[in-house]
Amino acid sequence: MMNWHNDGMKQFTGYHKHSTAYEVKQKFGDNKFHSYFKFVFVKNPFDLLVSLYFYLLQSKNHLHHQAVIKMEFNSFLKWHINNAPPLQMDYLADGKKNRRLLVDYIGRFETLSDDISVISTELT
Repeated sequence: MMNWHNDGMKQFTGYHKHSTAYEVKQKFGDNKFHSYFKFVFVKNPFDLLVSLYFYLLQSKNHLHHQAVIKMEFNSFLKWHINNAPPLQMDYLADGKKNRRLLVDYIGRFETLSDDISVISTELT
């Protein structure tokens, strides 16, 4: 096993699996970053929280596993929100003040097929 759960593929790509667009832009530099078509896929916020809850329940090595296994889902929601987690937008924008979007296209898992068609058209 390659043990990618903590740093993603950082040892191969230089980026954490949850790097922000701003962090990628900083490494690439403005000209190179802006020369690419940048797209992301986001989850419905409720689906994201359900997914996170079950991920934390199953991930025995995760920092929050011990806390979460003692919680029902409603308690988890309150706990998670009280911890002020980053929003999906925080990964796509250039900072909390400015909030300028750094990606060119945001796809949604709920419309995956349609969004892949849009991206394919853009890339061809």
